[in-house]
Amino acid sequence: MSEHRFWKADADDDRNVVLHFDCGPDTRQNTLKSEALKQLSETMDVLLGKCHDVNSVVIVSAKPDSFCAGADIGEIKSMANNSAAVGNFLDEAHKLLLKIRRAPFPIVAAVSGECLGGGLELAMICHGRVAADTPRTRFALPETSLGIIPGFGGTQMLPRLVGLQKALEVIVGQKKLSAGDALRYKLVDRLAMPAELVSEAKKLAETIRERDKDRWVRRGVERLPVIGNAIVLSMARKKILKETHGNYPALLYALDAMSQFVRPLEAGLRTEKQKFLDCLNTDQAKNLMDVFFLRKEARSRKWVDHPSVECPKCVGVLGAGVMGRGIAYAVLSANVPVVLYDPYPQAIHAAVIFVAKLLMKEVKRGKLTVEQAMKRRNLLTTAWGTSLRPLAKTDFVIEAVLEDVAVKHKVLAELDKQLGRDVVVATNTSSLLPSDIVEGFPRPEYFCAMHFFNPAHVMDLVEIAGHPGTSPYAIARTLALTKAMNKTPVVLKKECSGLIVNRILINYLAWALFYVSRKNSDAEAAVNPWDLDRMFERMGMMMGPLKTVDLIGFDIGQHVMELSANYYPGHLPEISRLPNLLKDKTMLGQKTGKGFYLWQNNKPVKPNADILNLLQPMASLDDEWARLVVGAIMGKMKKEAQELIDEGVIDADMIDLSMILGAGFSPGRRGLLGRV
Repeated sequence: MSEHRFWKADADDDRNVVLHFDCGPDTRQNTLKSEALKQLSETMDVLLGKCHDVNSVVIVSAKPDSFCAGADIGEIKSMANNSAAVGNFLDEAHKLLLKIRRAPFPIVAAVSGECLGGGLELAMICHGRVAADTPRTRFALPETSLGIIPGFGGTQMLPRLVGLQKALEVIVGQKKLSAGDALRYKLVDRLAMPAELVSEAKKLAETIRERDKDRWVRRGVERLPVIGNAIVLSMARKKILKETHGNYPALLYALDAMSQFVRPLEAGLRTEKQKFLDCLNTDQAKNLMDVFFLRKEARSRKWVDHPSVECPKCVGVLGAGVMGRGIAYAVLSANVPVVLYDPYPQAIHAAVIFVAKLLMKEVKRGKLTVEQAMKRRNLLTTAWGTSLRPLAKTDFVIEAVLEDVAVKHKVLAELDKQLGRDVVVATNTSSLLPSDIVEGFPRPEYFCAMHFFNPAHVMDLVEIAGHPGTSPYAIARTLALTKAMNKTPVVLKKECSGLIVNRILINYLAWALFYVSRKNSDAEAAVNPWDLDRMFERMGMMMGPLKTVDLIGFDIGQHVMELSANYYPGHLPEISRLPNLLKDKTMLGQKTGKGFYLWQNNKPVKPNADILNLLQPMASLDDEWARLVVGAIMGKMKKEAQELIDEGVIDADMIDLSMILGAGFSPGRRGLLGRV
């Protein structure tokens, strides 16, 4: 079988060469595999050898939705323990980039679809860029999310093109740019309609030929004096350390590399290479790459022994509260029609406003056109009142009503009267056992749990669990919808209350409340709640336990803890002072603006000292005690995780992935059971 050709060249009568990049029909995205880079280097050698016969080169993807997703992460990971191999790989890549940069004819990138990582670095090294003006065209340098930094010149070229401040937003802040954003940032030179992309790129190349090339490629560089750059980098460093507590060193290595962008390009690339190698040797990089592949595995794993089934054609969402409306939007984002039902018109009204606002945001961000947003809005049908008849036309229903078994039994029994015989119903329960809920449903084989996380339209994880009578078809159908929404599924082998994340997370919250509300004695002192949060956040947790309790609300937290205590007697502590937190109805957490923190605009702004009156007077305790408490709480969580494994509910890798995606649990440590 002949070797696959990643690059195919066409030339017109004016000696304009178009290089079509294609990793093959079996791949959705183009990636810069080592073989693709090698072939591009060989192609450049050929073009440079006959440069007098070449007026310009346009690089374009044969895949309209993927210019290039970057380097092959699998190849990078396979070389992670061999610094010499990685160094040679980067050296060859840099040689190629300099060939492109120094070419005696203009080279223009014609970008359509995702332009990420090494793909964006390839585009930036070209002498000009034209972007297809479509919502699918996106630009980003996501390497720091994998614990590394851009290695194909991104730390040098991006600040040259858009200025240091904007480059920090993209590389350190992980900002993704639409085509319109890229034009405003001066990352691209022109926008074009997809059908005119290549012709516009040729026109841009001709413009470049008619101008001083050096002046052209350097235009738009932020002309800050060196001291100005130093101040910007110093402020960025302080912000990173404050927000990450040093848990993500790649961000700091990126700053070190970016500080060299004012030097000659070759010198900057040498620094970038060394910082890339430094990153690759950190535990965080190894862990974050593991997480990347765990997520990829979860999305591709054959979770159930059943042939693939098609995605539902119309989904009913029963309940238009915070979770229900978020779920409805997530389904709409897959361009699947939704019937959203709630007995109360106020809830439906609020949900419609919620959907409209989110669609407007998508338009403003360039992710949707106005026409696409209107089309998506028209996929939503709403209904309210006492009859569930409007759900009769759906072929999949997600129940998101109150977390109460009796309420769910009543709703499911009524719902079944309206549905076809093979319609799957999934409950969004976060704490109840599916077996207990299904008692109210006449077709148990078509029933399972499908747990979203709040906000449902944003959070990536969906936990799926059947009860002993659930059919493989029901799980396969639920998986099809999950994948259509571009979410990551984790399917439990056995049902359990709380599924994975909440079963473990309740331990996190309950034991934290226990330790901040213990009676003072010589042997046992209560820990300061804000010290405890600070300790966990220093470990890389997205949010400390008491901040999380505020977010959930004391009343809801108590209800969920009581449910969990019923299912798992002896697993949770008795929190004697928790009722005190419920006495003051103006201090229930985020929703009332006061809890362990004072909240404004849905953000915690400062500690709320008044809450101590509901707990007890508390002496200032040292960090060592807080660290001991953190260790004790972590031990309780790990014990619960081990029980999930021992019970045959799920494997350790998927526990780690679930805790990261569902609870923001220390990705740099590879989750709860990770190797660090």
